[in-house]
Amino acid sequence: MCLKKTIKFFNFSILVLFSTFFYSSLSAATAVAGFSNGAIGEYTNAAHKADTLLSFSTLNITEAIITQESDDGSFGGTQGNDYDVTLTLRYSNGTSYSFDASVNWRDTQGSTLKGIGLIVSSSSIDDGSGYTLSAGHDKTYILATQGFSYSDGSTVSGNAATNGLLDALNLYVSGLSASSNASPSRSTITADPTSILANGTSISNITVQLKDLNDFNLSSGGDTVLLTASAGTLSSVTDNQDGSYSATLTSSNTVSTSTISGTLNGSNISNTASVSFTADSTAPVITDSTSGSSDVNENQTAVTSFTADESVTWSLSGTDSGLFAISSSGVLTFASAPDYENPADADTNNDYQLNIIATDAASNATTLAYQVNVLDLDDTAPVITDSTSGSSDVNENQTAVTSFTADESVTWSLSGTDSGLFAISSSGVLTFASAPDYENPADADTNNDYQLNIIATDAASNATTLAYQVNVLDLDDTAPVISVTSGTDTVELGATWTDAGATADGGETVTTSGSVDTSTVGTYTITYSATDASGNTGLKLELLQSLIQLLR
Repeated sequence: MCLKKTIKFFNFSILVLFSTFFYSSLSAATAVAGFSNGAIGEYTNAAHKADTLLSFSTLNITEAIITQESDDGSFGGTQGNDYDVTLTLRYSNGTSYSFDASVNWRDTQGSTLKGIGLIVSSSSIDDGSGYTLSAGHDKTYILATQGFSYSDGSTVSGNAATNGLLDALNLYVSGLSASSNASPSRSTITADPTSILANGTSISNITVQLKDLNDFNLSSGGDTVLLTASAGTLSSVTDNQDGSYSATLTSSNTVSTSTISGTLNGSNISNTASVSFTADSTAPVITDSTSGSSDVNENQTAVTSFTADESVTWSLSGTDSGLFAISSSGVLTFASAPDYENPADADTNNDYQLNIIATDAASNATTLAYQVNVLDLDDTAPVITDSTSGSSDVNENQTAVTSFTADESVTWSLSGTDSGLFAISSSGVLTFASAPDYENPADADTNNDYQLNIIATDAASNATTLAYQVNVLDLDDTAPVISVTSGTDTVELGATWTDAGATADGGETVTTSGSVDTSTVGTYTITYSATDASGNTGLKLELLQSLIQLLR
């Protein structure tokens, strides 16, 4: 918890110089102040005087931080000089140096604190600055408050901190406000959660919160933040444009601890985060929507599919498992379609026994006993009864052909070259759509042998096809031609009329109907007809046989 103490500011001289002062959660009670400006100088016997200054910017120092163990998170202790603190210097290349120092003097401008002076226990301490001391001199550090800076080569004198320094320091801290300058020393890296499974898929959300030297959160983006992880896989970093940056850490398959570190605008972020990859000892949970068994129609390979609550590898075991396959996504199928009439399971009862196994990345496995029941389907094609043995002879000029039956209820249909010239009823009666004419064949090869297929399909869509031929026979359908041998066309009234007779071209018997009344003037018709052996009767041949004329 960050603690701040507000103290009334009395009218006395103050000598602290710093640009940023804040409390952090380094420990339960630690006072912290940060500075982005200042200088290093040298002194002899006057610890509160700095000569031959070199500024932080010249020395490439980007941050200076003092910390002090505290009872309540604020700077405190007996009033007087030499307050022991830890001084940390951070350089533009990311290097940091920490060493013991003492708050010893202050630089003031009227009642305004310009800077705070510190001395170190040894002039030979390595602070990384490379500042060269004159013979017989020691180092002193001046940390500038906001709005002040020190020039190279200058000299600064101040007052020893005999009283009031700590109050002024804490009051100054309480009045600080947030800046827009991100501090790699104060910015934090956090992970949530800090422990994930070492399964190659579990993730932890990594957040970088940029802070300034006052420990205030930044509220805008635009800085360059890069992250690395000692184990696992990190995603790219997303600038959330609110002072925070995020990434995702995915675990490896090895139990380990991953340290996440980062850089801010090229400088190392002091804070790091750790995520432990723990062993996965929890077996996956298989989701089985079919409750341990599936009913599957014969002649199909599809069975069902399974899912798990984590990424798994699927496999099979058990008595009949060799007859199945399972995909990487958990889809179970028969290796080849089962036949109810020829069961392939071990006890040949069409109830196939196997185990579904889901194994996660940590080798935890769950086994599900499973049964696949193969159902009987009607897969037997109907049998067509064809009393005509594949063909029918049909006289021309008639539509009836033949009829078919099957050993079960079927739907009849036709196919084939000449099938369009036929029709078949729901009861299997085959007919010509229109009566054929031998003299004018309509089949594809015009030879009066009509080719088609008789198809019987049962309710389960099993079909039988019978190749069939209808042979159209030629019939005698020509009537005899009658010729009148001779006759008298004109007869005198009262004369005798003699019918000389008629003959047919096929030698058929010619019959005559009609008579002539020679006593009455008029016109009379005698009709001759003949019928051949095929029953063809010549059209009535009407001949004007007798014209009775009144002779004058």
